[in-house]
Amino acid sequence: MSDDAPHPHHAGDRPAAAPPLGYAPKPSAGRRALRRGLRLWPVWVPLLLVGLGVAYGPGAWRHYRLMRLQAACMTAELPADRPVYVQDYDEASALIAERPAEYRRDPMGQAERVDPRWAALAAAAGVAAWTVPPPYSAATAYCHERHTPDGRARLVVVEGVD
Repeated sequence: MSDDAPHPHHAGDRPAAAPPLGYAPKPSAGRRALRRGLRLWPVWVPLLLVGLGVAYGPGAWRHYRLMRLQAACMTAELPADRPVYVQDYDEASALIAERPAEYRRDPMGQAERVDPRWAALAAAAGVAAWTVPPPYSAATAYCHERHTPDGRARLVVVEGVD
């Protein structure tokens, strides 16, 4: 390097001062609140979930229970080896003693079969059993799913009167 050439680190050859940086405008109050809310998500997300649980939980739980009971009815297989009605009082008493969850005594002293799955679903859904005149009552003759012509499954319950 010649003596006439300026030294690269010479004080006189400094570049001009950099222009001042233009800072972004201050965020709006809404944007600041959004940022604060996002920082506090560990607090508000559980509160939101608890609120949704309180608001929708009981209805969702009832719906879940009804769907479980309905599924049990749709796959029910009523025993073909046992009668729907037994008219003889002594035979009815023996059958009711042997299978109290499945048979009940009607007002005329007969034993009638009532499917416990259908009874539970009807009670939970608030469905009244088929109403019959007072000395009679209804027994469950059929409880299973059937399909419509377009393939949709439907619960079919047949209750009969002796």
